[in-house]
Amino acid sequence: MSILSRLGAVLLLCVAGIVHADDAAPTGDQANAAETKKTVEFDGQTLVLAYEADSDGDTIQEFIPADETLDSWTSLAAVREHAELDDPQEFAEKVVEQLEKRDPPANYELLANPNTGEVILNFIVWPEDLAYAEFNLFRYRPKEGGGLTSYQYALRAYGDDKEKFIAGMDAEKRAKLIAAIIEMGAHPSE
Repeated sequence: MSILSRLGAVLLLCVAGIVHADDAAPTGDQANAAETKKTVEFDGQTLVLAYEADSDGDTIQEFIPADETLDSWTSLAAVREHAELDDPQEFAEKVVEQLEKRDPPANYELLANPNTGEVILNFIVWPEDLAYAEFNLFRYRPKEGGGLTSYQYALRAYGDDKEKFIAGMDAEKRAKLIAAIIEMGAHPSE
């Protein structure tokens, strides 16, 4: 698969605001991963590994609260490794292009650190059926030796809670989460 094709596929996953694991049935590897009890600590929560995959050198690990499912979660952390992508700024700009094509365009904030090459992107999206609202926070960073690591933290609200959720994702709340993802990353532990 060409780098442009891979980039397009990754962008679709990032911008859709819908974690692709929702439709996946667990494989033996995923069941084994869940048994290891890998966790991520973020925003005062312990999230447990719920999905793991490796394809063509790209990997993903998704973590949710232990009492939630991939069909209906309220917070999610993910770590993605992209073997053939290596420019966080370029990748984030491609995501932004997709966000601007949405109807209505998604409100986003893009922050870049020229000293480290890291980029932070956050935005709120929702599916066409308006079933939920989702805040996404991504930290993209170049990997030593090549490749790109993406850390994601997402929050969702469903039903009548959506408007309150969106109002609560003000500049202060976003700044707190940005500081947390910069400070802590989303490194899994066992």
